[in-house]
Amino acid sequence: MDQLLAEANRLADKVKSGELTRTAAADQLNAARLRIAGGNPVDNDNFAVYRQLTVERDAGRIDSDAFRAKLEAHLREWMRRWPKYSPKPADPAFSNFLLKLYGLPPLGY
Repeated sequence: MDQLLAEANRLADKVKSGELTRTAAADQLNAARLRIAGGNPVDNDNFAVYRQLTVERDAGRIDSDAFRAKLEAHLREWMRRWPKYSPKPADPAFSNFLLKLYGLPPLGY
């Protein structure tokens, strides 16, 4: 999770400087996610929602507050589903990374 956070911060700096769009940064974060933690159905789903919301934000269809509210609602849905979800991935690192950013407990706790 620390590696994902470091990569996200590096990419955020590139977005701030105008070097990357948010969507391009999301795609690079996805490549890092797959390299660092691998894929699993939970992380893949959360990334897909994260990317779609990023595309909408880049296009000006939603603002940062709407982005945050929609992503947080999706993460909370996974928190609700997690106890009965099977088979659980061993390490939903990307999902837990997002949950940490939102001040929410990691999956499984």
